[in-house]
Amino acid sequence: MAKIEFSLEHGLLFGKGQDAEPHYDVVLRELTTRDVIEARTKAEQVVFVPDPQTGTERGITVVSEVKMGIELLCRQVASIGDIQGPLSERQLYGLHVDDFALLNEQAERLDAAVGVAEKRGRLEQPGERT
Repeated sequence: MAKIEFSLEHGLLFGKGQDAEPHYDVVLRELTTRDVIEARTKAEQVVFVPDPQTGTERGITVVSEVKMGIELLCRQVASIGDIQGPLSERQLYGLHVDDFALLNEQAERLDAAVGVAEKRGRLEQPGERT
């Protein structure tokens, strides 16, 4: 399984209160089929739309590309310092914006290296079969 290692500039705090320490060294791993399925499932939501034939509302399931991208990124983190992955969304939200951008950049670099879809969060393009 492919991995990539790099360091964050600001780090991710781990611990409580005055004991919290920043962790910098990141290991990202290649996504698995399980990661993609679980991320897609977590990114699903039901929305209600009018049925064109009856006019009544009906529920349909849609997948948020943003939510799926976040879920994939959380799963792709093997570790940040002593913090073992996958990260929780809350931990991801704790990153400085520059570190979040670097994490995304490196994840996309790893994905490209192992042939994963170019656009994170999208399983297929219109007209293509996966």
